[in-house]
Amino acid sequence: MHDYLDEWEAKVYALSVAATHVCSKCVVDRELWRRVEADTTLGRCDFCGITSDSATFEDLTAGITEALYEFYVTADESGAYHEEGDWSERVEDVQEILIDWLGDAVDSPVVVPLTRFAAAANAVEYGFVRKADIWASLYDHDEAAWRAFMVEARSGDVGKAATDLLTRLNPRTVALLERVTQVAAAKGLFQVTRPSLWRCRAGGQDKNYHSAPDLGTAPAGRASAGRLNAAGHSCFYGSTTERGAILESTKHAGEAPEFWIGQFEPSRPIYHLDVFEVPDPPSPFAIGAADSHDALAFLRRFADSISQPNDTNDEGHYLPTQVFTAFLLAGIEPPEAIRFASSIDSTSENWVVFVDHEHCTDRQSPENSELRLVLVQETARHVSTAEVGSAIKARPS
Repeated sequence: MHDYLDEWEAKVYALSVAATHVCSKCVVDRELWRRVEADTTLGRCDFCGITSDSATFEDLTAGITEALYEFYVTADESGAYHEEGDWSERVEDVQEILIDWLGDAVDSPVVVPLTRFAAAANAVEYGFVRKADIWASLYDHDEAAWRAFMVEARSGDVGKAATDLLTRLNPRTVALLERVTQVAAAKGLFQVTRPSLWRCRAGGQDKNYHSAPDLGTAPAGRASAGRLNAAGHSCFYGSTTERGAILESTKHAGEAPEFWIGQFEPSRPIYHLDVFEVPDPPSPFAIGAADSHDALAFLRRFADSISQPNDTNDEGHYLPTQVFTAFLLAGIEPPEAIRFASSIDSTSENWVVFVDHEHCTDRQSPENSELRLVLVQETARHVSTAEVGSAIKARPS
Protein backbone atom coordinates (compact mmCIF):
# COMPACT_ATOMS: atom_id res chain seq x y z
CA MET A 1 0.00 0.00 0.00
CA HIS A 2 2.78 2.43 0.90
CA ASP A 3 4.55 1.67 -2.40
CA TYR A 4 1.35 2.38 -4.31
CA LEU A 5 0.79 5.70 -2.53
CA ASP A 6 4.42 6.71 -3.06
CA GLU A 7 4.13 5.87 -6.76
CA TRP A 8 0.83 7.83 -7.07
CA GLU A 9 2.31 10.86 -5.27
CA ALA A 10 5.39 10.81 -7.49
CA LYS A 11 3.17 10.71 -10.59
CA VAL A 12 1.00 13.61 -9.38
CA TYR A 13 4.11 15.61 -8.49
CA ALA A 14 5.60 15.03 -11.96
CA LEU A 15 2.36 16.18 -13.65
CA SER A 16 1.83 19.29 -11.49
CA VAL A 17 3.93 21.49 -13.77
CA ALA A 18 3.30 24.24 -16.31
CA ALA A 19 4.16 22.15 -19.39
CA THR A 20 1.71 19.30 -18.71
CA HIS A 21 -0.70 18.90 -21.65
CA VAL A 22 -4.43 18.14 -21.46
CA CYS A 23 -6.66 17.48 -24.47
CA SER A 24 -10.22 18.67 -24.99
CA LYS A 25 -11.54 15.17 -24.27
CA CYS A 26 -10.09 15.29 -20.74
CA VAL A 27 -11.46 18.81 -20.14
CA VAL A 28 -15.15 17.95 -19.95
CA ASP A 29 -16.39 21.45 -19.04
CA ARG A 30 -16.80 23.22 -22.38
CA GLU A 31 -16.80 26.62 -20.69
CA LEU A 32 -13.34 26.04 -19.22
CA TRP A 33 -12.09 24.86 -22.61
CA ARG A 34 -13.51 28.00 -24.30
CA ARG A 35 -11.37 30.15 -22.00
CA VAL A 36 -8.18 28.58 -23.38
CA GLU A 37 -9.21 27.38 -26.85
CA ALA A 38 -7.43 30.20 -28.68
CA ASP A 39 -4.09 29.15 -27.12
CA THR A 40 -4.30 25.41 -27.79
CA THR A 41 -1.75 23.57 -29.93
CA LEU A 42 -1.47 20.11 -31.42
CA GLY A 43 0.11 17.90 -28.78
CA ARG A 44 -0.03 14.61 -26.92
CA CYS A 45 -2.26 14.55 -23.83
CA ASP A 46 -0.30 13.52 -20.74
CA PHE A 47 -3.39 11.75 -19.34
CA CYS A 48 -5.16 9.80 -22.13
CA GLY A 49 -2.27 9.74 -24.64
CA ILE A 50 -4.33 11.09 -27.55
CA THR A 51 -2.64 13.53 -29.93
CA SER A 52 -5.04 16.40 -30.64
CA ASP A 53 -5.67 20.02 -29.70
CA SER A 54 -4.35 20.38 -26.18
CA ALA A 55 -3.72 23.06 -23.58
CA THR A 56 -0.93 23.30 -21.06
CA PHE A 57 -1.55 23.58 -17.33
CA GLU A 58 -0.12 27.09 -17.59
CA ASP A 59 -2.78 28.10 -20.11
CA LEU A 60 -5.58 26.35 -18.22
CA THR A 61 -4.52 28.05 -15.02
CA ALA A 62 -4.77 31.45 -16.69
CA GLY A 63 -8.42 30.71 -17.49
CA ILE A 64 -9.05 29.28 -14.02
CA THR A 65 -7.54 32.39 -12.42
CA GLU A 66 -9.79 34.69 -14.46
CA ALA A 67 -12.85 32.78 -13.25
CA LEU A 68 -11.60 32.67 -9.66
CA TYR A 69 -11.34 36.45 -9.44
CA GLU A 70 -14.79 36.87 -10.97
CA PHE A 71 -16.24 35.07 -7.94
CA TYR A 72 -13.72 35.89 -5.19
CA VAL A 73 -11.45 38.55 -3.74
CA THR A 74 -8.53 37.88 -1.46
CA ALA A 75 -9.19 38.11 2.26
CA ASP A 76 -6.92 41.17 2.40
CA GLU A 77 -8.86 42.93 -0.37
CA SER A 78 -12.23 42.05 1.16
CA GLY A 79 -11.60 43.96 4.37
CA ALA A 80 -12.25 40.82 6.43
CA TYR A 81 -10.58 40.81 9.82
CA HIS A 82 -9.51 38.11 12.26
CA GLU A 83 -10.60 38.48 15.86
CA GLU A 84 -10.54 36.03 18.78
CA GLY A 85 -9.89 33.09 16.48
CA ASP A 86 -12.70 33.86 14.00
CA TRP A 87 -12.89 35.67 10.68
CA SER A 88 -15.50 38.39 10.14
CA GLU A 89 -16.20 36.81 6.73
CA ARG A 90 -16.13 33.21 5.51
CA VAL A 91 -12.58 32.68 4.26
CA GLU A 92 -11.94 29.79 1.86
CA ASP A 93 -8.70 28.06 0.90
CA VAL A 94 -7.97 28.23 -2.83
CA GLN A 95 -7.27 24.50 -3.02
CA GLU A 96 -10.71 23.69 -1.59
CA ILE A 97 -12.35 26.05 -4.09
CA LEU A 98 -10.56 24.50 -7.04
CA ILE A 99 -11.15 20.90 -5.97
CA ASP A 100 -14.85 21.71 -5.94
CA TRP A 101 -14.77 23.44 -9.32
CA LEU A 102 -12.47 21.07 -11.16
CA GLY A 103 -14.12 17.90 -9.87
CA ASP A 104 -16.85 18.37 -12.51
CA ALA A 105 -14.69 20.16 -15.08
CA VAL A 106 -11.93 17.67 -15.92
CA ASP A 107 -11.48 13.89 -15.94
CA SER A 108 -10.61 12.42 -12.55
CA PRO A 109 -6.89 11.77 -13.28
CA VAL A 110 -6.48 15.48 -14.10
CA VAL A 111 -8.17 16.89 -10.97
CA VAL A 112 -5.42 16.57 -8.36
CA PRO A 113 -2.36 17.62 -10.42
CA LEU A 114 -4.21 20.55 -12.04
CA THR A 115 -5.61 21.66 -8.67
CA ARG A 116 -2.16 21.60 -7.12
CA PHE A 117 -0.62 23.61 -9.93
CA ALA A 118 -3.43 26.17 -10.18
CA ALA A 119 -3.66 26.52 -6.38
CA ALA A 120 0.08 27.15 -6.11
CA ALA A 121 -0.21 29.81 -8.82
CA ASN A 122 -3.00 31.52 -6.85
CA ALA A 123 -1.64 31.10 -3.34
CA VAL A 124 -2.34 34.08 -1.08
CA GLU A 125 -1.56 34.54 2.58
CA TYR A 126 -5.03 34.21 4.12
CA GLY A 127 -7.35 32.82 1.44
CA PHE A 128 -10.34 34.11 -0.49
CA VAL A 129 -13.75 35.63 0.31
CA ARG A 130 -16.66 35.10 -2.06
CA LYS A 131 -17.93 38.38 -3.48
CA ALA A 132 -21.60 37.40 -3.18
CA ASP A 133 -22.05 35.00 -0.28
CA ILE A 134 -25.78 35.74 -0.31
CA TRP A 135 -26.95 33.03 2.07
CA ALA A 136 -24.44 33.93 4.77
CA SER A 137 -25.24 37.63 4.46
CA LEU A 138 -28.85 36.96 5.43
CA TYR A 139 -27.73 35.72 8.83
CA ASP A 140 -25.81 38.97 9.33
CA HIS A 141 -28.88 41.07 9.94
CA ASP A 142 -29.71 43.54 12.65
CA GLU A 143 -31.60 41.77 15.45
CA ALA A 144 -33.60 44.89 16.33
CA ALA A 145 -34.74 45.19 12.70
CA TRP A 146 -35.87 41.57 12.65
CA ARG A 147 -37.78 41.93 15.94
CA ALA A 148 -39.54 45.03 14.57
CA PHE A 149 -40.49 43.07 11.43
CA MET A 150 -41.98 40.24 13.51
CA VAL A 151 -44.04 42.67 15.61
CA GLU A 152 -45.50 44.32 12.48
CA ALA A 153 -46.06 40.94 10.79
CA ARG A 154 -48.02 39.71 13.81
CA SER A 155 -50.22 42.80 13.62
CA GLY A 156 -51.31 41.70 10.15
CA ASP A 157 -49.68 44.46 8.07
CA VAL A 158 -47.10 42.16 6.46
CA GLY A 159 -46.45 44.36 3.41
CA LYS A 160 -45.55 47.36 5.56
CA ALA A 161 -43.47 45.15 7.86
CA ALA A 162 -41.49 43.80 4.91
CA THR A 163 -40.93 47.27 3.43
CA ASP A 164 -39.72 48.60 6.77
CA LEU A 165 -37.36 45.64 7.15
CA LEU A 166 -35.68 46.42 3.83
CA THR A 167 -34.89 49.96 4.94
CA ARG A 168 -32.93 48.43 7.83
CA LEU A 169 -31.07 45.74 5.89
CA ASN A 170 -27.48 46.19 4.76
CA PRO A 171 -27.56 47.82 1.27
CA ARG A 172 -25.20 45.11 -0.02
CA THR A 173 -27.66 42.43 1.08
CA VAL A 174 -30.54 44.24 -0.62
CA ALA A 175 -28.50 44.51 -3.84
CA LEU A 176 -27.77 40.76 -3.76
CA LEU A 177 -31.43 39.91 -3.26
CA GLU A 178 -32.39 42.23 -6.13
CA ARG A 179 -29.98 40.31 -8.34
CA VAL A 180 -31.49 36.98 -7.27
CA THR A 181 -34.96 38.29 -8.15
CA GLN A 182 -33.77 39.55 -11.55
CA VAL A 183 -32.23 36.18 -12.41
CA ALA A 184 -35.40 34.38 -11.27
CA ALA A 185 -37.44 36.59 -13.60
CA ALA A 186 -35.02 36.05 -16.50
CA LYS A 187 -35.27 32.27 -16.00
CA GLY A 188 -39.08 32.39 -16.07
CA LEU A 189 -39.54 31.45 -12.41
CA PHE A 190 -42.35 33.99 -11.86
CA GLN A 191 -45.51 32.42 -13.25
CA VAL A 192 -49.30 32.52 -13.07
CA THR A 193 -51.48 29.43 -12.44
CA ARG A 194 -54.53 28.30 -10.51
CA PRO A 195 -53.77 25.29 -8.27
CA SER A 196 -56.25 23.35 -6.14
CA LEU A 197 -54.75 23.04 -2.67
CA TRP A 198 -55.42 20.65 0.20
CA ARG A 199 -54.83 21.70 3.78
CA CYS A 200 -55.03 19.87 7.11
CA ARG A 201 -55.71 20.93 10.66
CA ALA A 202 -55.03 18.63 13.60
CA GLY A 203 -58.14 17.57 15.52
CA GLY A 204 -60.35 14.70 16.54
CA GLN A 205 -63.70 13.87 15.00
CA ASP A 206 -65.49 15.92 17.67
CA LYS A 207 -63.91 19.16 16.37
CA ASN A 208 -66.14 19.25 13.28
CA TYR A 209 -63.86 21.54 11.24
CA HIS A 210 -66.05 22.03 8.17
CA SER A 211 -65.57 25.73 7.35
CA ALA A 212 -62.85 27.82 5.70
CA PRO A 213 -62.13 29.77 8.93
CA ASP A 214 -61.58 26.38 10.63
CA LEU A 215 -59.33 24.88 7.96
CA GLY A 216 -57.69 27.94 6.43
CA THR A 217 -54.89 30.27 7.50
CA ALA A 218 -54.39 30.87 11.21
CA PRO A 219 -55.69 34.19 12.60
CA ALA A 220 -53.18 37.07 12.71
CA GLY A 221 -50.63 36.71 15.46
CA ARG A 222 -51.26 33.00 16.05
CA ALA A 223 -49.18 31.37 13.31
CA SER A 224 -46.02 29.52 14.32
CA ALA A 225 -42.72 30.27 12.56
CA GLY A 226 -42.07 28.42 9.32
CA ARG A 227 -39.50 28.33 6.57
CA LEU A 228 -41.25 31.23 4.84
CA ASN A 229 -42.90 33.16 7.64
CA ALA A 230 -41.95 34.72 10.93
CA ALA A 231 -43.93 33.70 14.03
CA GLY A 232 -47.30 35.46 13.92
CA HIS A 233 -47.21 36.12 10.16
CA SER A 234 -50.18 34.12 8.87
CA CYS A 235 -50.05 32.46 5.47
CA PHE A 236 -51.58 29.39 3.84
CA TYR A 237 -49.46 26.24 3.50
CA GLY A 238 -51.06 23.61 1.26
CA SER A 239 -50.36 20.66 -1.05
CA THR A 240 -51.75 19.75 -4.44
CA THR A 241 -52.72 16.23 -3.31
CA GLU A 242 -54.76 15.03 -0.36
CA ARG A 243 -52.07 12.54 0.64
CA GLY A 244 -49.37 15.20 0.36
CA ALA A 245 -51.25 17.45 2.79
CA ILE A 246 -51.67 14.58 5.26
CA LEU A 247 -48.00 13.61 5.08
CA GLU A 248 -46.83 17.20 5.48
CA SER A 249 -49.07 17.64 8.52
CA THR A 250 -47.84 14.48 10.26
CA LYS A 251 -44.45 16.18 10.74
CA HIS A 252 -45.91 18.28 13.57
CA ALA A 253 -48.76 16.16 14.89
CA GLY A 254 -47.09 13.90 17.46
CA GLU A 255 -48.27 10.35 18.14
CA ALA A 256 -51.63 8.99 16.91
CA PRO A 257 -52.36 11.99 14.69
CA GLU A 258 -55.77 12.71 13.25
CA PHE A 259 -56.86 15.65 11.14
CA TRP A 260 -59.59 17.51 9.37
CA ILE A 261 -58.83 18.20 5.72
CA GLY A 262 -60.32 20.28 2.94
CA GLN A 263 -59.58 21.42 -0.60
CA PHE A 264 -59.36 25.12 -1.45
CA GLU A 265 -59.73 26.73 -4.87
CA PRO A 266 -58.20 30.16 -5.58
CA SER A 267 -60.66 32.83 -6.67
CA ARG A 268 -58.41 33.67 -9.61
CA PRO A 269 -54.99 32.64 -11.03
CA ILE A 270 -52.08 33.20 -8.62
CA TYR A 271 -48.92 35.13 -9.49
CA HIS A 272 -46.15 33.13 -7.82
CA LEU A 273 -42.45 32.33 -7.58
CA ASP A 274 -41.89 28.77 -8.82
CA VAL A 275 -38.89 27.04 -7.22
CA PHE A 276 -40.25 23.51 -7.71
CA GLU A 277 -37.47 22.93 -10.23
CA VAL A 278 -34.72 25.56 -10.26
CA PRO A 279 -32.38 25.48 -13.29
CA ASP A 280 -28.84 24.32 -12.68
CA PRO A 281 -26.34 27.16 -12.13
CA PRO A 282 -23.99 27.71 -15.08
CA SER A 283 -20.42 26.46 -14.97
CA PRO A 284 -18.22 28.74 -12.83
CA PHE A 285 -15.95 28.96 -15.88
CA ALA A 286 -18.63 30.45 -18.15
CA ILE A 287 -17.82 34.05 -19.08
CA GLY A 288 -19.79 36.42 -16.86
CA ALA A 289 -21.34 33.54 -14.91
CA ALA A 290 -20.67 34.85 -11.41
CA ASP A 291 -23.93 36.75 -10.88
CA SER A 292 -26.33 34.20 -12.35
CA HIS A 293 -24.39 31.26 -10.86
CA ASP A 294 -24.65 32.61 -7.32
CA ALA A 295 -28.27 33.70 -7.77
CA LEU A 296 -29.34 30.27 -9.03
CA ALA A 297 -27.28 28.54 -6.36
CA PHE A 298 -29.11 30.69 -3.79
CA LEU A 299 -32.52 29.80 -5.28
CA ARG A 300 -31.67 26.08 -5.25
CA ARG A 301 -30.63 26.31 -1.60
CA PHE A 302 -33.77 28.33 -0.86
CA ALA A 303 -35.90 25.64 -2.54
CA ASP A 304 -34.10 22.82 -0.70
CA SER A 305 -34.47 24.57 2.66
CA ILE A 306 -38.18 25.32 2.41
CA SER A 307 -38.86 21.72 1.34
CA GLN A 308 -37.39 20.35 4.57
CA PRO A 309 -39.48 19.77 7.71
CA ASN A 310 -39.62 22.69 10.16
CA ASP A 311 -37.39 22.43 13.21
CA THR A 312 -39.02 24.24 16.14
CA ASN A 313 -35.73 23.98 18.05
CA ASP A 314 -33.79 25.90 15.37
CA GLU A 315 -35.89 28.83 14.22
CA GLY A 316 -32.72 30.81 13.50
CA HIS A 317 -32.12 28.41 10.63
CA TYR A 318 -35.19 29.89 8.92
CA LEU A 319 -33.70 33.38 8.71
CA PRO A 320 -32.38 33.30 5.11
CA THR A 321 -35.66 31.96 3.72
CA GLN A 322 -37.77 34.28 5.87
CA VAL A 323 -35.74 37.39 4.97
CA PHE A 324 -35.84 36.57 1.24
CA THR A 325 -39.60 36.07 1.48
CA ALA A 326 -39.95 39.43 3.25
CA PHE A 327 -37.86 40.99 0.45
CA LEU A 328 -40.18 39.52 -2.19
CA LEU A 329 -43.29 40.76 -0.37
CA ALA A 330 -41.90 44.30 -0.28
CA GLY A 331 -41.42 44.41 -4.07
CA ILE A 332 -43.32 46.54 -6.56
CA GLU A 333 -45.12 43.45 -7.88
CA PRO A 334 -44.83 40.94 -5.03
CA PRO A 335 -45.66 37.28 -5.67
CA GLU A 336 -48.84 36.02 -4.05
CA ALA A 337 -47.42 32.55 -3.47
CA ILE A 338 -44.40 30.26 -3.75
CA ARG A 339 -44.54 26.79 -5.30
CA PHE A 340 -41.93 24.30 -4.04
CA ALA A 341 -41.18 20.59 -3.82
CA SER A 342 -42.00 18.29 -0.93
CA SER A 343 -39.20 16.38 0.78
CA ILE A 344 -41.81 13.83 1.94
CA ASP A 345 -44.00 13.12 -1.09
CA SER A 346 -42.38 13.45 -4.51
CA THR A 347 -45.80 13.17 -6.22
CA SER A 348 -47.12 16.34 -4.58
CA GLU A 349 -46.38 20.05 -4.92
CA ASN A 350 -46.28 22.29 -1.87
CA TRP A 351 -47.49 25.88 -1.92
CA VAL A 352 -47.44 28.79 0.47
CA VAL A 353 -50.02 31.43 -0.43
CA PHE A 354 -49.76 34.82 1.25
CA VAL A 355 -53.39 35.20 2.23
CA ASP A 356 -54.59 35.90 5.74
CA HIS A 357 -57.36 34.30 7.78
CA GLU A 358 -60.04 36.65 6.41
CA HIS A 359 -59.22 35.67 2.82
CA CYS A 360 -59.96 31.98 3.35
CA THR A 361 -63.70 31.84 2.68
CA ASP A 362 -66.59 29.43 2.17
CA ARG A 363 -67.91 31.19 -0.92
CA GLN A 364 -66.59 33.23 -3.82
CA SER A 365 -67.06 37.00 -3.53
CA PRO A 366 -68.44 38.31 -6.85
CA GLU A 367 -66.73 41.18 -8.63
CA ASN A 368 -63.76 41.21 -6.28
CA SER A 369 -60.19 41.09 -7.62
CA GLU A 370 -58.64 40.30 -4.24
CA LEU A 371 -57.18 36.80 -4.04
CA ARG A 372 -59.23 34.48 -1.86
CA LEU A 373 -58.99 30.75 -1.18
CA VAL A 374 -62.45 29.22 -1.30
CA LEU A 375 -63.14 25.95 0.52
CA VAL A 376 -64.86 23.26 -1.58
CA GLN A 377 -67.43 22.36 1.03
CA GLU A 378 -67.98 18.72 0.07
CA THR A 379 -64.26 17.94 0.48
CA ALA A 380 -64.06 18.83 4.17
CA ARG A 381 -63.80 15.63 6.20
CA HIS A 382 -62.10 13.92 9.13
CA VAL A 383 -58.90 11.85 8.62
CA SER A 384 -58.53 9.07 11.20
CA THR A 385 -55.27 7.88 12.75
CA ALA A 386 -55.61 4.66 10.74
CA GLU A 387 -55.92 6.61 7.47
CA VAL A 388 -52.85 8.68 8.40
CA GLY A 389 -50.96 5.43 8.97
CA SER A 390 -52.02 4.10 5.58
CA ALA A 391 -50.84 7.32 3.90
CA ILE A 392 -47.46 7.02 5.61
CA LYS A 393 -47.09 3.37 4.53
CA ALA A 394 -48.00 4.24 0.93
CA ARG A 395 -45.51 7.11 0.81
CA PRO A 396 -43.13 6.87 -2.17
CA SER A 397 -39.65 5.79 -1.08
